[in-house]
Amino acid sequence: MYEKQYLSQNKFDELTKELEHLQKVKRKEIAEKLDFAKSLGDLSENDLQR
Repeated sequence: MYEKQYLSQNKFDELTKELEHLQKVKRKEIAEKLDFAKSLGDLSENDLQR
């Protein structure tokens, strides 16, 4: 079983900010890169074109 770990408010805020950045900025960047790769037909290396 997992041991409880407590976060300070500062750490919670930091992790929340990081999560928002990943969801709003990084996710969009990755989606754009995937769209570009799809347009080139360049997904075979990742077996996504089955």
